[in-house]
Amino acid sequence: MRATVNFLLDALKPYILHAVGLILIEIFWAVDLSVRPYLIKVIIDKLEIMPQQSEASFFLSWPIIFYIILSILGVFIFRLSDYIYLKMVPLFRNDLILKCFQLVQRKSYAYFQSHFGGAIATKIGELADAAQYLINLTIYRFFARVVALLIACYVMGRTVHPYFSIILITGATLFIFINYTLTRKPYQYAMRYLETYAVFFGYLVDSISNILAAILFARRKYELAYVSHQARVEAKTSQELQWIILMNQFVISLFLAILISVILIYLIYLRQKGLVSIGDIALTLTITIMIANSLQDIVHDSLKFFENLGKCSTAINLIQTSDEIIDSPNAVTLKVKTGKIEFRNISFSYVKTYPLFDNLSTTIQPQQKVGLVGYSGSGKSTFVNLILRLFEIEHGAILIDGQKITEVTQSSLHESISFIPQDPLLFNRSIYENIAYGNLQASKKDVIKAARLACADEFIKELPEGYNTVVGERGVKLSGGQRQCIAIARALLKPAKIIILDEISSELDPVTEYYLQKSLSEVIKNKTVLAIAHRLSTLIDMDRILVFQNGVIVEDGHHDVLIQKRGIYYHLWQNAPNNINFPYKHYNK
Repeated sequence: MRATVNFLLDALKPYILHAVGLILIEIFWAVDLSVRPYLIKVIIDKLEIMPQQSEASFFLSWPIIFYIILSILGVFIFRLSDYIYLKMVPLFRNDLILKCFQLVQRKSYAYFQSHFGGAIATKIGELADAAQYLINLTIYRFFARVVALLIACYVMGRTVHPYFSIILITGATLFIFINYTLTRKPYQYAMRYLETYAVFFGYLVDSISNILAAILFARRKYELAYVSHQARVEAKTSQELQWIILMNQFVISLFLAILISVILIYLIYLRQKGLVSIGDIALTLTITIMIANSLQDIVHDSLKFFENLGKCSTAINLIQTSDEIIDSPNAVTLKVKTGKIEFRNISFSYVKTYPLFDNLSTTIQPQQKVGLVGYSGSGKSTFVNLILRLFEIEHGAILIDGQKITEVTQSSLHESISFIPQDPLLFNRSIYENIAYGNLQASKKDVIKAARLACADEFIKELPEGYNTVVGERGVKLSGGQRQCIAIARALLKPAKIIILDEISSELDPVTEYYLQKSLSEVIKNKTVLAIAHRLSTLIDMDRILVFQNGVIVEDGHHDVLIQKRGIYYHLWQNAPNNINFPYKHYNK
């Protein structure tokens, strides 16, 4: 919890003056809670002793005027509190969210394989809401109540009778002890409820995300029943929590009622002895009832405080996990001139007991075009992911133009490589913005040129809003092939000496694939290219083909050479039905 509190206080530092202003206003509220009843006491006492013939204004002028001034002043001061809160909290929430986003941005790719983006965003949103709630509870409820109670004890002990201070302090001590005891059980139930709610919400998101499967398998009723079961569990847990809170609030209310009754009986006793006035009775009862009302929901507030502190801790623990891949303190900017890539005795494993690469070495010469093939899980994707430093190697070194990638900044490494993944990564923005993302300094002319090279310009122009068409979340408004073409255009716009292609033709029709390869052959002429492909016919013109099996490069050579070897590549070629060349002649006209 200490780390959570420090994190929130650090985010609150720019707004410390705002927080101090709110605290001072709450001190005014706490003073006002006792001062105005005291003024009423003075008025009542003066009325009680006022001669019948005297003018009331003579006796009541100063307390009434002071009471009126205090009431009007309170209106302005409390509106000032609202203004300070308005200026502080939205910006604090915004800064907190951006601070968390910056921390998340620095995480390695492995982090996002373990945590879904939606879950991370939800946790950040919950953190902002919970932090705001903690500010409200701390300043407006706990701090204000404690100060109000202390001032009330002083006022009643000073103006009425010292025993009332003792009664209130004793009652407050018992109250805190009872509240602490009663809060422990609801807190356990609250944590249980949050876990149940998280599971229920996960069921809901999972079912909605896979609605197409539910439709195609006619399982809508099944999904409804599946989610409804967890909804009932969530409702039952909520009822249990609310019942515990209800019973605890009953105990607190009973205790406060007894406290007020004790004070009332003691007041009557003192009045009979002539030790207190009518004004003293009014002052004491007014302050006591006001304090009791402010403490009425203390169990609920305490529970909410720890619940929201727990939400903050969960979110902060999620985003503050140690980074697996970080830049070295002396990292420099990668400078790529030729695009030579070297693997020197690389060892790597996803699971420590099952190494994938063991002492792997190979060199890709500048401007060489290399195909990567092999069965699923053989190490092709891992090979390129290690070049991108999406995962950290265990032993050995990967060099680009003689520079170890562990000794350069990750941003400069990624800036030097164009990567086109098999699953296109598109933002829910316009087509133009998605393509221009490859080079933020590119002109509109350059963006359109890249789209033409990627065979995307023609279908983009046919869309109602052309390049201004918003593609939807992950590009759902476009077909798979269209998304792929836009992703390729974006990569082509990036000024990089090294290009990595991961099965980019999987979503393309044969005609588009042909024209795309024709365009790419010119673009990639002076670049180093690595291409992962299952459609082996796309690799015929590559300078080299690396064949992977269980993390080992078992074959290395040109297509014709590998076919003559009649090894693994030959068998892959023979068993791949999509290797029949498309009759391009028909489309050459």
